[in-house]
Amino acid sequence: MKPTPAKKPVPAKAAPVKAAPAKARAVVSQRDKFVPFLVAFAFVTLIGVAISIYFYWHNANKKPVSDSYLTLPEMVIDSDTQVVRLKVAIEVDGKDGDWVQTNKSKINQVFKEAVQEVDTDDFRNHDGCQAIQTQLKDQLNKQLKIDKIQGILYQDLLMQYK
Repeated sequence: MKPTPAKKPVPAKAAPVKAAPAKARAVVSQRDKFVPFLVAFAFVTLIGVAISIYFYWHNANKKPVSDSYLTLPEMVIDSDTQVVRLKVAIEVDGKDGDWVQTNKSKINQVFKEAVQEVDTDDFRNHDGCQAIQTQLKDQLNKQLKIDKIQGILYQDLLMQYK
């Protein structure tokens, strides 16, 4: 008798893996797509916050330059038909504020001369008042040989007819 070769053990067959239903696969797939968008959104938000903080601190140290104003003494314009009492402020850029303070008396003198040339009938309507403001501003800039005066603002305007 011949020895019979020993039979090799046959491995047990594994149970077949059942495929997940189609709906479950779709949900997993959508979650996998949502995560990169969520990460990208968080990254963009973080960059936006960092930029906002940078500009806030960068601009917080700057001093805003505002306009300067010089209030002139009250003036009276006497014409044949009416008397006008006028008090104005002269508007200049903030950086020219020191110049205005040092030249206050010269500005006042030139303004007195310019006011005497104004036609008082123009004060009767809004357009005329604006025209006088522009005329006074232009005359001041021209006679002082500057371009620093930005505007003439009425603080007090009183008219009395004769």
